[in-house]
Amino acid sequence: MSTRIGIEQIQVGMVIDKPIYKHNGVLLIPRQTTITPRVQQLLKEYLVEYIDIEEKAAMPIATSTEAIKETEAFKVFDQGMLATTENLRSTLSHVAHTDEALDVQTLVAEVDNLFKKADNNIQLLDMMYCMRSYDDLTYTHSVNVALMCHIMGRWLGLSEEDMQVLSLCGLLHDVGKVDIPQEIITKPGRLTKEEFDVIKEHPVKGYKILEKQAIDERIKAAACMHHEKCDGTGYPKGLKGEQIDDFAKIVTIIDVYDAMTANRIYRKGMCPFKVVEALIDEGFEKYDPKYLLLFLERITETYINKPVRLSNGQEGNIVMINKNDLSHPIIQIGNEYINLSIHKQITIEAIL
Repeated sequence: MSTRIGIEQIQVGMVIDKPIYKHNGVLLIPRQTTITPRVQQLLKEYLVEYIDIEEKAAMPIATSTEAIKETEAFKVFDQGMLATTENLRSTLSHVAHTDEALDVQTLVAEVDNLFKKADNNIQLLDMMYCMRSYDDLTYTHSVNVALMCHIMGRWLGLSEEDMQVLSLCGLLHDVGKVDIPQEIITKPGRLTKEEFDVIKEHPVKGYKILEKQAIDERIKAAACMHHEKCDGTGYPKGLKGEQIDDFAKIVTIIDVYDAMTANRIYRKGMCPFKVVEALIDEGFEKYDPKYLLLFLERITETYINKPVRLSNGQEGNIVMINKNDLSHPIIQIGNEYINLSIHKQITIEAIL
């Protein structure tokens, strides 16, 4: 069921239930689009007066981490995530040590099924963020990267076939870690140079595991190239720019974002906005700007309406993203608005 509301009533996070067309009959916004500030602006530009939204999207939305964890949707997603992670663990271990063919259709179906447990991209990313305490350096991380690759594929407007390939690139990018000693992967302290050199072998090991599999070459490239950087500072080959496969470039960005925001044995996950700032500071040389900018713009939009704690101890809600300064949004605290792009001495310490 849907509810018709006036344009002045729309909120970020609502889901459009019926397609919206321009006056000449050309599709403007498709059904099932989640409202973002970008969509709001588009609706205003084309003088849209009313839209139909999913009735459940018109209801109050759980925004805090603890509130989301209490929802039935999260509990279902949590169980699905655990099952998918365990299946991936078993599948990768088996494929790595046998000559058996990789059943990519089953892997795609599992990721797709997990993806469908959320009503929209924002809800999916919210639930994934609530799982930041899952300390799994390989399998949960790989599923996270696969899901975000699927979302990125939608943002890029990829075909269904290419979205599936990109999801598999994310799911299998760390397959080489099954041949890295667990005591190194799970070491709680800083790695020695020798141990880090062993870790750096996993892209080549991953490629060798997938090399003879009858799968899309881009999946193999992602396993081999996801630690390469556009400026040549990555590994294992120090490739630059156009030498790196496009899907591998996308996986690299999402791999870094997920790894930095997740908890690890040896450190707590960073606040997403601090990760965004770090990626902006060093990103435009190391990562392909056309993928990095799109990812950062869209990922920051998903945090609109989320409660946060600031470095000065105050708590409020993110109400707007600064397009020219993505890591410093506008925060509402009661009737006061703080533009962090102006007050840069104040930072977001945590998403609550």
